[in-house]
Parts: sequence; structure tokens; C-alpha cells
Amino acid sequence: MNVKNKLTLFIFVVLFFSCSKNQKDILANVNGDVISLSKFKNSYQDFLIHKYQNDNLSNRYAYLNNLIDEKLILKYARDNNLKNDSSYIQRTQEVHDQLLLNNYFDKKINLDLSVTEAESRSVFQWGKTAIHVRHLFAKNINQINNIKSRLDRGESWNILAEDCFQDSILRINGGDLGWYNQGELDPVFEWNAFSLKIGEISNPVRTSDGYSIIHLVETEFDGFIIEDDYQKKKIKLFDLVRNYKQQTRLLQFTDSTISTMDIEFNETVLDDLYNFLLSVGNENFEKIQNDKLISFEDEEWDVSESLNKLSNLSPDQLSRIKSIADLKQTIIGLTCRSKFLVDAVANKIYETKPFKDNLSKQLDQTMIKKVVTNLNKKLNNDKVQDQKKIIENYFNFRKELILTSNVKVDSLLLKTFIM
Repeated sequence: MNVKNKLTLFIFVVLFFSCSKNQKDILANVNGDVISLSKFKNSYQDFLIHKYQNDNLSNRYAYLNNLIDEKLILKYARDNNLKNDSSYIQRTQEVHDQLLLNNYFDKKINLDLSVTEAESRSVFQWGKTAIHVRHLFAKNINQINNIKSRLDRGESWNILAEDCFQDSILRINGGDLGWYNQGELDPVFEWNAFSLKIGEISNPVRTSDGYSIIHLVETEFDGFIIEDDYQKKKIKLFDLVRNYKQQTRLLQFTDSTISTMDIEFNETVLDDLYNFLLSVGNENFEKIQNDKLISFEDEEWDVSESLNKLSNLSPDQLSRIKSIADLKQTIIGLTCRSKFLVDAVANKIYETKPFKDNLSKQLDQTMIKKVVTNLNKKLNNDKVQDQKKIIENYFNFRKELILTSNVKVDSLLLKTFIM
């Protein structure tokens, strides 16, 4: 056999075994869009870990069906040109910016963040513990330091609570927040509160709302510490500790950034904006919309621009604005976010492959959520009936998609593959 024939035979053998191997790796085919076994196993493994599930045939089928549903819905969205929907376009920008910020914070504040075994075990125990806490509160560092000095000099906690709270209940009960379980408080507040010993009082703690001095009144432990339970949850516990620490660093980094931004408000315009937000009508908006509200670094926002930024906040964030001081702090936070985005763009984070891959996944999930939400827009307010209808609507929709699609699943491969 000459060299040419040997080379031809070699190429044929390589291609044959390559194709054979590729065919064996195909778990499902949805309208020509392949779900490979290798990728399925990776994402399925993550699902099992984070949902505390065991590998079994029922979970394999359920997870694969979910992936198939996603591909069917995304095809439906493409066929119906839903990417051009105005609400979706706005949401994609929000997703893009948030992901950009997440990557920016990873580089700036989360890069060297470490978690110890002792910390994860403490958080594991917190999950079985309820705490009774009270606190003293202030909006800024000078106020909370003054409260701490008065407390150290022996002033009554209850008298200090009367001075620092506007809420009538907290003023009367000494800032008593009552009983809480893990995950129910501001993350930074919670991290510090659970870290205290019974009867201990913290130093001033910076939280997302301001500053608190925390007193751990009592605790109640419910359950047993089981090592096997800890080992099953270990990865998620490490993530939880990391999140507590990230939230603390983020607040520190934000405060440090704000202190360098030369932020100045027109207090009169701020009052006008707050009064406008309290009013029912829009008759005063034209008078103030072009008034300069805030300047920082080389940028200025008028009332109209500021309202546009505020409109992007969640209902929960907006509900926290209960005073002019709250409005001011919220706008300061938005200017800081704007600076972070500018810095992130300058660092060209958006050009990296991990960013692009993650963005693509998140935009797919955003579209899927939009399609499913649209199925249930006309439902009434009866939660029990609505839940039944939501399930019925989804399965009818899925049935229609299946009937107009070409879906093939290698059931034998799904049953027999080894994790």
C-alpha cells in the first residue's frame, strides 16, 4: 500500500471513530439543536449539588425535560421575533449592566476573598438557630458613633432608642426587632448578629440601610448537628459565607468610592423632587424637570435624569424611600452605580469570553421567563385557581410546541450513563 492510500485510510478511520464517538455523546436532539451527554452531566451535577438531590432516573428525566423545554421556548421566541419586544430590550440592558457590575466587583473586591472551614460550620449551625435581636440605628457614621459614645458612657439603651428611631414601636420597645431565622435579615446585619455571643453588643455595623449597633438578646437552637448533613451542604455553605463577606466588602468599597466623587446636591431642588414624588398629579413636573439636582465628578443630573434612574429601581427599593434623607441616599447610590459601570466599560470586561457566555445564558433565561409570564397575564387574583391555571397553561403550551417540533431522546443513554 502506497503512502497516499495509507494516508487516506488513516483519515477515514479517524473520521469514523470521531463520528461514532460524537453520536454516542448525543443525549437529545431538539430541532437539530443537540444536548450532549458531557454538557448535560456537568450541569446536572451542579443541579444535584445545589438542590441537595440524589442521582436517580426520575431526576435525570426531569432535568433533561427542563433543558428540552428551554430549547423549545427559545425557538418559539425566535420564530415570533420576541427579541424586538420593547420590554425585553429594556430588560436585556438591565441584565447586561448587572452582569457587568458583578464581574467588576469580582475583580475589585472578591478576588482574594477566602472562606474557612470554621466559618462554614458556624453558618451551618446558624441555619438551625433562631436569634432575638434589638438594635440602635442611625443614617450616617457620625450619628452612630455619637450613639455608641453615649452608650459607652452608661446612657440607657431605651432612652437612646427613643432618640434614634422615628418608628413609634421601635421607640417604645428599645429597637427590639424580635426573633429571626437565617436568611431573614440584611446579610451584613445578619452576619454580625449571628456572630455575637448572647448578651453581647456589637460595634457600629454598616448595613444597606445605614448603621446599627446590635444586641443579641437570646438564641434558640432547634435540631441536631449531623456531620453527614453538613458535608452534603458544604459547597452551598461556603457560597453563603462568601456572600456575607462580599456584601460587607461591597458596602465598604461603595462608601470609599462615594467619598472621592465630590457629590453636591441642590437641596432646594431635592425638596421639590421629594414633594413631587409625594404629590398625586404631575402638574409641577414641568417646572422642575430641567433643574440641576446633583453634580459629581464631571457629571450633572437634572430632575428628569434622576427620575429616569429612579424608575429602574425595584418596587422594594422604592418603598424604602420614606424621607428626603432616604431619597438623597438612594440617588447617591445611583451615582455610585453609574461610576462603577463607567469603570467596568473602561476595563473592557464586556469583551471577555466568560462575560459573553454568561450574558448569553442569562438573556436566554430572561426570554424564557418572559414567554412563560405572558402565558398567564390574564389570570385573576384567586391564588389557588391561578396556580392550577398556570400549570394547565404551561403544559398546553408545551404540548403545542412538542407537536410542531422534532425531539429525539436517547433513553438508553440517559438510563445507563455513569456520573
